[in-house]
This record gives sequence, structure tokens and C-alpha cells, in this order.
Amino acid sequence: MITNNFSKVCCLAMFTLNIVGCAIAAERVYVYKDDGDDVNKGVWSSIMPKEAADTKALTFITNSPNGFGGKGTSVKIDFNLDNYPWAGLVAPVNDKYWGEKDYPGLDLSKMKKLVFYAKGDNGNEQIQVKAAFISNKPFGDSAILPVVSPWYVLTKDWKRYEIKLEDAQNNLKRVISPFSVITNNAHNPNGKFTVHIDEVFYE
Repeated sequence: MITNNFSKVCCLAMFTLNIVGCAIAAERVYVYKDDGDDVNKGVWSSIMPKEAADTKALTFITNSPNGFGGKGTSVKIDFNLDNYPWAGLVAPVNDKYWGEKDYPGLDLSKMKKLVFYAKGDNGNEQIQVKAAFISNKPFGDSAILPVVSPWYVLTKDWKRYEIKLEDAQNNLKRVISPFSVITNNAHNPNGKFTVHIDEVFYE
């Protein structure tokens, strides 16, 4: 009887842990977890502005090894701002999607914060993050004002960053631009630098 009761307790505990784990997973919407992961809702595909892409002010890969915690992959972004003053990389919900056609967006209206991990190759690199900023298109973001972070000064080690989504004007019922990384040579006078991004999610 003791063995049977112990087994029932263990099964109940495992069931509870599974339920909690599923609940946590359900409360997160990943823009990027690992390269090629099925949970990814963002597609790293759009360099802005077009002139920055033409002058190769930004190049990137989405399968850089040694992601946060030494596991999985991360997004590696190489900036070269010698010939252009600013550049940004956007992860829209569809490849190079800018809201001209009726493509489904993400309902992030119940999310409380945007979380991501970042680091720089040398430290002291500065970036800004924006989301839900394509509101001037027929099928763009529903936010009245975009989500905009302060300027972050990166370190050489992975660090977690959080952006609270408490602004009532940020209507995130429909989001087609869930994450972007932007920088300029005013904040990075060296011009050439590398940034790594990983584990981007809303919760």
C-alpha cells in the first residue's frame, strides 16, 4: 500500500509539473528561440533602411553557435556604419513583410513584457529595440505608438533585458513587427562592431 501511495504521489507531482510547464510555455510567444525552431514567430529578413542594405552597413546570420547559456544558436549582427549613419534589423512575422497585404499578425494584447538576451563582442556597444512600429500600412501594426526601448549599453556576456508593455497606447492586438534591433554611429563612434541576440519572447 505504501508503494502504491508513493507511486500515486509521484505521478501526481509529475502531472502537476507538466501542467505548470505547459502553462509557462503557453504564456510565452517566441520571436526567436533557436534557428529553425518551430516556436519562432519572427523571420529575420529585413534590413532598414534600404540604403543600409545596399551599402552593407549590416549583415547577419541566424545560426551563430553558442547562444545564451552556451546552448543552441543566436542571431549575430555585424554593423559597419562607416558609410551609413544608422541601420536596423527587423524580424517581421513573414519574410520581408511590411503590411501591404492582408497577412495574419500576432495577438500580443495580453503580454506584459518583451524579453531578450544580448551581448557585444567587445562590450560597450549600444543598441535600441523597437516593436509594433509599422502602423502606417493598410495591414500593419495596430499600436498607436510603437514599443521603444531606451538605449542599452551591452557587455561581453549575455544579459537579460526586459521592456514593460504597460503603456495603454500600445495596442498590441495585431503585431507584424514583433522585434527589431537598431543602432547608429552617434552611439557607436567606432563604426564597426558585432551584436548577438538570443531568446526573444513576449510573456
